[in-house]
Amino acid sequence: MKKPFKLAFIALLCAFCLLLSGCRYLIDAARDFIGDDSTPSPAQVVETTPSPTASAGEEEPSPQPTAPLTEIVFPDVQHGEVNFSDMVFTYPDMDALIADIEAVQAEYDSGANPEECLSKYDELCERYNQASSQCSLAYILYCLDVNNETMQKNYEDLTNALSDAEWRLVDLGVSMVEDPSTSDAFSSEYVDSITLADGLNDESIQGLIEQETSLCSEYEEFNTGFTLSYGGVEYTLDDIYALEDYELYSTLRTLYLTEFNETAGSIFVELIDVRTQIADILGYDSYTEYRYDCYERDFTPEDALAFADDVKTYIVPVYRSLLIYNYYFLMDTIYEAEDYQLEPTMEAIRESISDLVPELLPAWDYMIEYDLYNFDVSDAKMPGSYTTIISEYNAPFMYSHWDGSYTTISTIVHEFGHYANFYFNPGSSWVSDGSLDLAEVDSQALELLMLTKSEELYGTQYADGQRIDAVLTALVTLMSACMEDEFQQYAYAHPDATLEELNAEYYRLSTEYGFADLYLYSGLEWATIHHHFQLPMYYISYATSMLGALQVFEYSLDDYDAALNIYLQIQTRSSYSKFRETLMNAGLSDPFSDDVVLNIANAVTEYVDSINSSSW
Repeated sequence: MKKPFKLAFIALLCAFCLLLSGCRYLIDAARDFIGDDSTPSPAQVVETTPSPTASAGEEEPSPQPTAPLTEIVFPDVQHGEVNFSDMVFTYPDMDALIADIEAVQAEYDSGANPEECLSKYDELCERYNQASSQCSLAYILYCLDVNNETMQKNYEDLTNALSDAEWRLVDLGVSMVEDPSTSDAFSSEYVDSITLADGLNDESIQGLIEQETSLCSEYEEFNTGFTLSYGGVEYTLDDIYALEDYELYSTLRTLYLTEFNETAGSIFVELIDVRTQIADILGYDSYTEYRYDCYERDFTPEDALAFADDVKTYIVPVYRSLLIYNYYFLMDTIYEAEDYQLEPTMEAIRESISDLVPELLPAWDYMIEYDLYNFDVSDAKMPGSYTTIISEYNAPFMYSHWDGSYTTISTIVHEFGHYANFYFNPGSSWVSDGSLDLAEVDSQALELLMLTKSEELYGTQYADGQRIDAVLTALVTLMSACMEDEFQQYAYAHPDATLEELNAEYYRLSTEYGFADLYLYSGLEWATIHHHFQLPMYYISYATSMLGALQVFEYSLDDYDAALNIYLQIQTRSSYSKFRETLMNAGLSDPFSDDVVLNIANAVTEYVDSINSSSW
């Protein structure tokens, strides 16, 4: 009997949250490379940085495809009218669910009426969805207070119980889709998903999955509670980032990362062993291949590595050039932005959505009316930002931390892209969560499209700085996501690697991507990125989706209405839509086709140059 590892019950979409995003002192770390306080001239940048344009003898970048405006139809979805504070976690009777699945399987195998078994199967799937909804709620409540041991246990136990129920449901579903008397009841997309799910897990690895869940929780508990003790003072990483003394910052950051890496790294080494065993049992050559299949990607690990080579060729030098040239302008504008207040900012975001994409406004108003978000700042809260859905109510929920920084604003805009998709398309099949790569286009493209509202969201004096910072963040997303994927591919291709070898490989990659000299990477930073622990092999989706988002942005520079139309086409896709096909159907290029990365490098360069020419 088999089950899919990718559980549909927790549609967790974590926001891009690297250490270097929005951190003044990681930007300041570039000062040794940049040198004196004078702004480098464009000529100086050109002399040291290869142009992204095609050289003599190479083909010119392919022309941008045209995008006819398409009528956008949003599905009519009913949402629960329940305030989040009134949602009460109730542990479902998983023993009864599992027993009933086994009973229906026995009935079906004994030749019982197929139509009756099919009806019971539908009911079992609905009960599974209700249980997974409780797991989503448990996870949110656990994130709000990681010291709540009861909720942590509820989440972990329910995760394991749902996993146990899921492989049984898959087994029963496979029997039915292969039976001519019942196969017509299933869509071809459902058949494809459940057939794939059938090969992604096995009852024999249930114990390994439980080990994995336990190790992930161990990491989260450590990650949330860890502080560096120095000079009689306890420092969190945020405390270190807030230091005014750069030398002290640099010293404490090194000490923090060293201690953090030692403990978190040992957990990761154990996870590699457990995950490698899972892949071996299921007949995969590597855990990377297995995990890519779990995400139902329509590209391979080899495709990702080829894409990473293009990013290193075209994006890395452009990012370096633009950062150096705009460094002091950014320091004088957006990095010095005053603290933003939550309520006025939320209203400004709403007004911007209403003016720019009013089709998404019902999702925003629903979130506010029923308090389906939490931006509180608390030491007890789990770090990070995400959006998930409590499917029992068709109620998305946004989770973040409001610290008054300008990056908090972009995080909320990012997460709202996810929120809107969950609001309008909550009905993904329990056996398929849909494309994660498309899910990140929802968020990243919205951030870029909202740059036209920078004055309203950030203030006129910070608008140009925020626009430049946003596109630089988009480029560094491409770079960092490719680097994290390369690192993970190395880790799972070398399951016997020591922690020292993993750190050495991360440092080697950081030199290739320019992070070692610009941001003083030491090879220890990867351990602070929770995706490596909780969402293995997820990170590349930030880069592949950014290819789609930046193509939408590229459109917006010439035809904003067409770009919005493309974005809404992607937002209103079906549950089983594939990444590459969906982008091309909306009028974009295949993200892995020739010249896409090159075109993006050129478009971003021209956009920043246009801001510079009007600002300076």
